[in-house]
Amino acid sequence: MWFKLKHFIGNIEETPEPIETNIIGKIPNWINGNFLRNGPGKFEIGNHKFNHWFDGMALLHQFKIDNGQVTYKSRFLSSSSYQVNKETSRIAVSEFGTLTMPDPCKNFFQRFLSRFELPKPTDNGNVNFMTYKGDYYVSTETNYMHKVDPETLESVKKVDWSKFIAVNGATAHPHTEPDGTTYNMGNSYSPKAHYNIIRVPPTKTNEDETLEGATVLCSIPSKDKSRPSYYHSFGESKHYVVFIEQPVKLDLMKIVPDLSCTNYDIFFIWLKLVSSSHNPSSMSELFKQIVYMHVSSPCAALSSGKVKKGGPPPK
Repeated sequence: MWFKLKHFIGNIEETPEPIETNIIGKIPNWINGNFLRNGPGKFEIGNHKFNHWFDGMALLHQFKIDNGQVTYKSRFLSSSSYQVNKETSRIAVSEFGTLTMPDPCKNFFQRFLSRFELPKPTDNGNVNFMTYKGDYYVSTETNYMHKVDPETLESVKKVDWSKFIAVNGATAHPHTEPDGTTYNMGNSYSPKAHYNIIRVPPTKTNEDETLEGATVLCSIPSKDKSRPSYYHSFGESKHYVVFIEQPVKLDLMKIVPDLSCTNYDIFFIWLKLVSSSHNPSSMSELFKQIVYMHVSSPCAALSSGKVKKGGPPPK
């Protein structure tokens, strides 16, 4: 039975000033700090509604825990997408499952031409909080993130992955090592689709740094150069990065010519058989830790975890 989300896809108001909460039970005194979460919080802009649960405007939440007491506050992420939607009172930026329609204020010729323009990537970071180099960020799955002040929940800086490394986007679920080094995955589509393992160093050389020093450790070619797998995350253990090339595929050949459609569902295809032909032995010795998974029957996963227990390092 499909879970009904009708109670989760309405509009709610932000609470920028902290409010007291009712606590059931007792919170240990040694638990202190901010518990941060984000997710979609606004699904209607003017007379327009988003088509998908992943599309709502990002609402950031803070639960401040101090000596057994908890206060709560929330704030909408002041992203470019949020601001232009608010100013125009319509969905002006495409999201995961909702493509924007031509601006009704344009004349007929302008609206016609706008159907052939590539949608601009959203910076609506409604998926996850994460840290890079000790700073807090919120992200979606495009090339944009927002550096956020964990105390005020205000956006400090908009950051573009593509300004630092050659990727078209990155997951919102990186893995951070005990020393602060962070690993992520991102796609690149030129000249053909690749999955890239990204490393972000643990420290900054100056306070204004963001992703400086980020590098692509390894690029894995997609089995089908024009139909890479959709992935939401990847796995990591002590010695391995685990990536599953799933049978849920992005059809890149449809994305460009079908910009006038109103839903991204047509861009996804399901393949019943996916078998990787990659040969790890042909890679650099440094990247033999990449593990290739062979999928022989239909399956898909959204989030992958981090495995603490690991075997011996690869030889």
